[in-house]
Amino acid sequence: VGAQLSISGNAITQNGMIDLPAGVLNLAASSGDIALGGGSLTAVPGAIQGYTVTQAAAAGGQIHLVANAGNVSIASGATVDVSGASSHTAESDAGALSISAPQGTFSSQGALKGDAPTGYAPGNFSLDVGSGLSSQLDTLISQLGTGGFSGAINLRTRYDTAVTLDSTIEEIGRAHV
Repeated sequence: VGAQLSISGNAITQNGMIDLPAGVLNLAASSGDIALGGGSLTAVPGAIQGYTVTQAAAAGGQIHLVANAGNVSIASGATVDVSGASSHTAESDAGALSISAPQGTFSSQGALKGDAPTGYAPGNFSLDVGSGLSSQLDTLISQLGTGGFSGAINLRTRYDTAVTLDSTIEEIGRAHV
C-alpha cells in the first residue's frame, strides 16, 4: 500500500498488470507514445487495511501518463483505476489521473475508473494535449461521467483552434465538471 513506481523511456507500451493500491505511478515517454494495451490493468485504487479491532482506508492514488513528444492511448479492454475503496467498515476518497501529451493527442476506448463511495471525494482528471480534444470531447466527458470522475476536471488543448461541445456538462453532487 502506498508504493511508488516510475518508468521512463523513449516510448512505453503497458500490456500487463500494474496494481499499486493507494500508490503513485509515473509513466514518462521522452520521444514516443504511451500505449495501454487491451486487457492491461493500470491501477492505484484505494485500499483497506484490516487490524485486530478495526479497518483503515487509504485513498486512491495518482497516475501520471506523460508523453513529451508523442501520444497517449488507452485501448479497448484496458482499465485505468484510481477509484476509492469501500468495505463494510471503512471507505476512502478516489485519486487522480493526469495525462499529458503536449505535442500529441489522447485517445481512450478503455475503462476509466475514478468513483468513490457516497460522501467521499470522487476522482480528479487532468488532460493536457497538443490537439485532438475537440474531436473527442463529448466521448471523453461521457467516459469520465461513467467512470465516476466528478471531482476536478481540467482540460487543455494547446493547438486546437476551437473546441466544440455537443453534450451537457453539469454539476454532479458536490463536484464540478
